[in-house]
Amino acid sequence: MEQACVQKLCDPEGLALDRAVGLAREIARIEPTLDLELARAIGDGVRPGSLEGRAAERALDILAAVSDARRLAPMRAELANHVNPHVRAKARWLLANVRPKG
Repeated sequence: MEQACVQKLCDPEGLALDRAVGLAREIARIEPTLDLELARAIGDGVRPGSLEGRAAERALDILAAVSDARRLAPMRAELANHVNPHVRAKARWLLANVRPKG
């Protein structure tokens, strides 16, 4: 997946959130790793190229709408320890609300 696509989806000055979520759902149909790409783009906020501030929060909003958070388990520590306290709190909420299948 192109990094530019992730950047555009997460740009808070771009599409309205509901349109970005709708587009992300469409993209996820043909690119099933979109959620993992979004999580990698958020990263820990320190790694060069990590989404920051409102863009990282926006990525988490999109993740909450389109992802099964269980898929994000490999990135749990990185997301939950993000340098931005708002992103960290939102990531922890997303990861804490994982429900077992069944």
